Amino acid sequence: MTVTLPDLGTGFTVQPVTGLKALDDSIFGIRLEALENIGEIAVNLPDTIESKIISMALHDRVPDVRMRAVTTLGKYFSYSKNSNVFKTALNDSSYKVVSRAFKVISEKDSGLAHEVASKLEKDSSGIIYSRLSDFYKTSTEDKIDYYGRAMRLSSVLNRYNVTNSLEQY
Repeated sequence: MTVTLPDLGTGFTVQPVTGLKALDDSIFGIRLEALENIGEIAVNLPDTIESKIISMALHDRVPDVRMRAVTTLGKYFSYSKNSNVFKTALNDSSYKVVSRAFKVISEKDSGLAHEVASKLEKDSSGIIYSRLSDFYKTSTEDKIDYYGRAMRLSSVLNRYNVTNSLEQY
């Protein structure tokens, strides 16, 4: 998908034009940087890039780009309008994308987050355990069994994150 550049008028720096073009770059690192620095465009030209970011979140060939696009979508665009994108991202092949989609959902829709969390508990990925542990640290539910399972099945790095969350639980 190619982004058509609108007339930017006055008051815009060259970065928005470069940022829009960078979303289509063949080098994934450039697409990542474009998403990381998309703020001015997202605020001033949201209709120009929202569909592109959705497409990147769901279809980019690089998981880190999909993850960053999910983050960008959650930060700058309407959750209610794009909630299906986040729900779809929960089924991504990359645990990083699933984790980030869950993070956005947990920040915007706690009811859905609780429903999704119970399903994600069955997953065996350390990054998912880490994300769920962050979510559960403010929970009033009894999650001691979950924390025990997460500690046994997580890698050393993720076990550290789980331990920090358990400490706050």
